[in-house]
Amino acid sequence: MQHNDDDLCDSFTISQIENEINKLYPQIQNLKEPKSKSELHSTEWNRLFAQLGFWVILFSEKHDSSKDISRYEDEITECTRRCIDSFNPARGKPFINYLTKALNKTLNKAIKTEIDLEKKITATQPPTKTNFPKEYEIFFKNWELVYDGQQERTKKYDSALITAWLLKQLSKLISESFTEGDIDNLLYNRRFTDKNMLSQFLHTGSFPSQQQVASAFNRDKTDASREMNKLKKKFNEQLKKNRSGCQNAFFNKAGTNL
Repeated sequence: MQHNDDDLCDSFTISQIENEINKLYPQIQNLKEPKSKSELHSTEWNRLFAQLGFWVILFSEKHDSSKDISRYEDEITECTRRCIDSFNPARGKPFINYLTKALNKTLNKAIKTEIDLEKKITATQPPTKTNFPKEYEIFFKNWELVYDGQQERTKKYDSALITAWLLKQLSKLISESFTEGDIDNLLYNRRFTDKNMLSQFLHTGSFPSQQQVASAFNRDKTDASREMNKLKKKFNEQLKKNRSGCQNAFFNKAGTNL
């Protein structure tokens, strides 16, 4: 049920809308909510609940115009149903007071859930940090060139091998000034990166061994070792071709030898 007509909302005061809700509550409260369409009073209950739902949505829009209420109509409808079941008239307060309090809680919870979800989505977006020494970029660009030159049929295998090997080397550099987040920034947008493996590393701090990579592709450790050695050989050749001696500068701290 969408209510986008601003004129309709403006034509009623809060007081008028509250009165309509308070008048409908006892009518619907005296009926049993149908469990199936064939039950007695189902048509009347549904008719009254639809009317009540209309006024509650209108009330919510009028009560807090800063929120896009149409996004939360399902939550509002469910909240209204719960209030009908749980409201106690004997306490002497109007139904609308009870409903207003419940609606505020429901909407705040729905909005918080939405914000938390947006934060999680934002946290998984591609990183934007780029302030690394140019040697870092040269190093990974050369790995991309090696990967680009591989046959399509072996690229997934090569991607897993390269990513696992680089994670092993980069993890040796982790310190106060070089974190897992930096590794994410360096690898995320690389064409050769196995993103599932990178995500696993960021969440658990672990990465697969060469044996595990081989097993995942129905290969043995010898095959994986041989393939990785070929890739490293091509990488060295690529460095010489581009006259770029960045690998020692980049991995000097880790003591890595290609």
